[in-house]
Amino acid sequence: MKKGEQKKLKLIGLLIVLSLSFLLSFAEKKEKFKLSFKYRKFMGEVSPIITPAEKEIFFKLKTDKEREEFIKIFWKQRDPSPLTPENEFKEEYYKRLEYVDRVFGSEEGKPGWATERGKFYLLLGPPKTVDRYDGVGRLYPTEVWFYSVSPKYGVPANFYLVFYKPDWSNEYLLYSPNQDGPAALIGGYSGDKTDYYTAYKYIKAWAPGLAPATISLIPTERATEIGNPPLSNITLIANIKEIPRRQIDEDYIKRYYELKPKVEIDYSLRYVRSQSLQFYTIEQNKKIGFVNILIEPERFSIERFNGRHYTKLGIIIKLYDKETGRELYSFQKDQFMEFNEKQLFELKRRKVDIGIKFPVIFDKELNLLVFVKNYASQEYFILERKINIPSPKRKSFIVDGIVGFRFKKTDYVNLRRPFQLKDIIITPSINNEFYSGDSPCLILEINSANIEVNKVLVSYFDEKGEKIVKKENFDIKPESLSYVIIDLTKHTKNFGFHKIRVELMKGEITLDSKDFKPLFSPLKSPLKPFMIFPQFKELNIKNIFYYLAYQYFKSCKIKLADRYVENTLLLAPDFVKAVFLKVEIFYAKQEFEKGLSLLKSVKFGKESNRLLFLKFYGNFKLGNNKLALEIGRKLLKGGYENKEFLNNLGALYFKMNKKREALKIYRKSLRMEPDQKRIKKIVNKILSEREE
Repeated sequence: MKKGEQKKLKLIGLLIVLSLSFLLSFAEKKEKFKLSFKYRKFMGEVSPIITPAEKEIFFKLKTDKEREEFIKIFWKQRDPSPLTPENEFKEEYYKRLEYVDRVFGSEEGKPGWATERGKFYLLLGPPKTVDRYDGVGRLYPTEVWFYSVSPKYGVPANFYLVFYKPDWSNEYLLYSPNQDGPAALIGGYSGDKTDYYTAYKYIKAWAPGLAPATISLIPTERATEIGNPPLSNITLIANIKEIPRRQIDEDYIKRYYELKPKVEIDYSLRYVRSQSLQFYTIEQNKKIGFVNILIEPERFSIERFNGRHYTKLGIIIKLYDKETGRELYSFQKDQFMEFNEKQLFELKRRKVDIGIKFPVIFDKELNLLVFVKNYASQEYFILERKINIPSPKRKSFIVDGIVGFRFKKTDYVNLRRPFQLKDIIITPSINNEFYSGDSPCLILEINSANIEVNKVLVSYFDEKGEKIVKKENFDIKPESLSYVIIDLTKHTKNFGFHKIRVELMKGEITLDSKDFKPLFSPLKSPLKPFMIFPQFKELNIKNIFYYLAYQYFKSCKIKLADRYVENTLLLAPDFVKAVFLKVEIFYAKQEFEKGLSLLKSVKFGKESNRLLFLKFYGNFKLGNNKLALEIGRKLLKGGYENKEFLNNLGALYFKMNKKREALKIYRKSLRMEPDQKRIKKIVNKILSEREE
């Protein structure tokens, strides 16, 4: 390619970049223009501290209600003491805002937050000292602010900020030693502006106290004798501007608006980062698959009242079909937890790991959402994972494996207890890290072991994970589900990440394999996390079968749903939720008479809306119009508003040639969900017939 063509392509590329930059800037200005004065004012006032992620989300909001909610969340996330009624950060910020408006704003003729000095004052607070140079030599009016702050936000403990009025203008600008140089502070300077040392000597003669800050904003660097401003000046200003992103975890706002359609989150809650892991188990003679979850939040608080130490966790578990996004199950539970003095002492010293266990259907790609609210601190943390437990109908595979600190045997099989494999209780490591003094072990669950599939081959790789340095064989018991425990203690002497490959063998043929990468460290083991395992009383065998039946039903696997709900009803024939699900399964198979017959055979303590709807739907489908209409009117009178019910009731009225009533019901359905093309078509047809 010729040089002329290369230049032409570069020019075209530059124009494209500039055009995109202009369009993005224009789009943002357009969004700002749509805002009312109240919200434009808010965005201006917080402009020095709002993060890019927060800004992006704010301009996506469609309603004032969402904007009000955003403002509450914005300040809540910055509240240093969330359990007190005051928000000390917000109160201090508005004190600063009042000051910069009164002092800097009135002087420069614009809002205080829009001035250079105002932005840094709002970020850093009042400086420790301010030195002013006005009418000194040929210097432009200049201010030197000295700060002595905590270096926790990535800035030095002591530094200067310099502001000046170029050409004796009305506005103070931030001075940069590297980009402006000392000559920028001198009026009518005719020398070489890149000769920093000469300009520095002039300033030193007029204002010795100012001169060092014109070369280096960090007093300890003593760069003035060299004369060239160090790059640390640029880093300092960049880090100061990054303080808002370091003050908070800006992921909170993205998380909030991603989760809000799925989980109702109180705006008073604060998002807390967390680590997590998952582990699959198959239990109860291959009938039940469980996902075991471990979550470790960065913070965990408890309350103290009348000498008692406690908290309450609000736990929500949701399962979604990965392909369709349809919600398959939602489990919600408040778990009260009390701690004694010894446990309280440990809680203060250690991280907290929370283990949760829940039954999940086989052979289905799911999205798992676990939302945990800590009522004691008004904080929440989440786990989001893609999960898929292979069906035990598959022959010979490794269900899952996990590396733990330790394991112990028990005589009691507890389906509620997370990280328990039959009679083996595992203490997992959330990040697969093991230290000097630990006794790590790898525990595997194997499906369909038999005489031919009789061993597991374990290969240990070198530090690069490329070369096998050792192999071991472990025999498998000839049981439908077998467990292999591999002691890794002797391997902890080789420090660093180590790849371990586990292969399920049939002779010399590998049927399945999994890799694990634990980290072995020579450091002394830190305090292990304090383990909390909420064991829901609802996780009895009856409910477990029901949860699985419901998931299969929502996945449109009617036969499997029927099989599991039958297991539930064998254990508890009067379990109302299971009866309702069985009726829905009859309806899905077009067996409406069987469904209504089952409803008649069970004694219900209360005539709930769900019961009435199932009676309405069965009679409607069987053509018992009069009875269906009677039940439908009863539901309407009781305030029952469900889209499926309203559309069927509308169809019933339409079928009975009561089109005026049908129109009223259909319109109510459209108010609930406007984007229903079929219902809109029916409504338009009724309206056109009325006009004729």
